Amino acid sequence: MELPNKGFNIIEIIMTIAIVALLSWIIFTKTDNTRAKSRDIERVNNIKYIESVLQKYFNDKKNYPATLDPELLTPTYAKEIPKDPSTKNNYLYSVNFTGKTKRCLSYHIGATLEDTSLDSDLFKNDADLGAQPDSCPGSNPDFDGTDPVYDISN
Repeated sequence: MELPNKGFNIIEIIMTIAIVALLSWIIFTKTDNTRAKSRDIERVNNIKYIESVLQKYFNDKKNYPATLDPELLTPTYAKEIPKDPSTKNNYLYSVNFTGKTKRCLSYHIGATLEDTSLDSDLFKNDADLGAQPDSCPGSNPDFDGTDPVYDISN
């Protein structure tokens, strides 16, 4: 008497593994894109927060700080100065001369976003300011704020 075949053949096992691998890859890439967009939104919110800190500093000192040095800005103007959520580096920041008076009354601040698609809603309201030639003493050289950099300037 012959027993019926109750196991799986090799083709069925390979197909099952391939389907599971494909589904895992799809889920992983979707999750990774969602995380990148979430970090980009955090970067934009951080830039807007730093902008408000700079405005408080300006209202008090009548100029902008040369750097985003926490010793200058905390705790008087901010609890902390946020950093990029992925790299933990400072955001791009430069203070530039304004007009013929050569006073340091203009700032440029930005963050490089992970979602580099130009149709991103985050790029619709940024400055896209190119690097300015006249950075103030003690400030970082200005940076190119064209996309994929989200930047604001006053």
